[in-house]
Amino acid sequence: MNTIGDSVDKCGHEEAATLDAINKLSKAFPYAAAMLAFVLIERELKRKLVRERGVKESDLHKFTLGRVEKELRVSIGTYSSLRNELMHSNLYLVGQAGRTEKERHDRNLKNLKEAKRLLRKAFKDHACGYLINEKGDGSLVFEPKNF
Repeated sequence: MNTIGDSVDKCGHEEAATLDAINKLSKAFPYAAAMLAFVLIERELKRKLVRERGVKESDLHKFTLGRVEKELRVSIGTYSSLRNELMHSNLYLVGQAGRTEKERHDRNLKNLKEAKRLLRKAFKDHACGYLINEKGDGSLVFEPKNF
């Protein structure tokens, strides 16, 4: 049986189980999958702060995603704008209340598509060793960077 984490040994990336969970949640629970994509973005950007800026892991809790963007000289809001709207339920309260279940699901799929794009961008621009690519079926996979 295929379970979360099956690809950890295949690709060697410590977040393979997280990527598997995003893939498994994507169709039925796109809102949850989008949130998990932003968790992975934030983790990877914080890893870069530790690697390249000398930030202590014990201090990472002090860094919001917006502050991480600032520290890494990424345009403020590149990753944090949509993440904050999703996390703080702003989109639901303002844009989704009163919509049908299908309309909400369609909007969540649209947000997931953007979250996946940002996840691929974060790994392309900031990760060490791996890219995230999207297969034809929409699933995400880790692939080693070619240096």
